Amino acid sequence: MTLRAWMAPALLLLFASSANAVNPEDLLSASQAFKVSGVRAASGEIYLTFDIAPGYALYRDKIRIGTAASSPAVISTLTLPHGTLVADPDSGAKEQWRSRAIATLTTKTSGPVLLAVKIQGCADVGVCFNPEVREVLVR
Repeated sequence: MTLRAWMAPALLLLFASSANAVNPEDLLSASQAFKVSGVRAASGEIYLTFDIAPGYALYRDKIRIGTAASSPAVISTLTLPHGTLVADPDSGAKEQWRSRAIATLTTKTSGPVLLAVKIQGCADVGVCFNPEVREVLVR
């Protein structure tokens, strides 16, 4: 094979891959892409809302919800909503949440609860965020 014969495909591959490169300035921060808030209903149930920016998704199997170390509350029940099943090339089928998801939980206390919420998500452009823990105070 001559130098010219392999050079054109190599250059095409190089330019195609750089054209798909992601500019970090175009990405939202994790706190902008994934907002978490909680509210206690009159029934005592706590609704934990995950608001997810367009172009981003949270992975259901990466969500962990517990009480913060400083909180005396104990979670009695926890229900996570199902998401959309997507094929992940690295780990098989995964459930994703997009737009909004609401988890429901109950505690054995009626006072304020400080929740520790572990999340991990990705941008549709192929960039994933490290797992992080958010503290959410629910009154």
